[in-house]
Amino acid sequence: IDNENVASVLNGMVMYVNCEINNAYTIIIKHTDYISIYRGLKTPLKQIGDRIQAGECIGIAKKGQLGFELWKNDVAVDPEKLIAF
Repeated sequence: IDNENVASVLNGMVMYVNCEINNAYTIIIKHTDYISIYRGLKTPLKQIGDRIQAGECIGIAKKGQLGFELWKNDVAVDPEKLIAF
């Protein structure tokens, strides 16, 4: 995936945006009961404190680096059990 839009899976608020060691950005969004992490973004389109709606574009993917994690209460959750991809 390169130059594809990356969308938030749930409504929430951006709590972290940073360029990582691999020269790709990470965005972390806090949702009511979950935290979602999007790694490997070429271009972030949101800033800390931005409110996000489910399906809203938060960044542009960098080729070969996109990663996604979903957490609840400090435990990783299998997103395929909760989200229709």
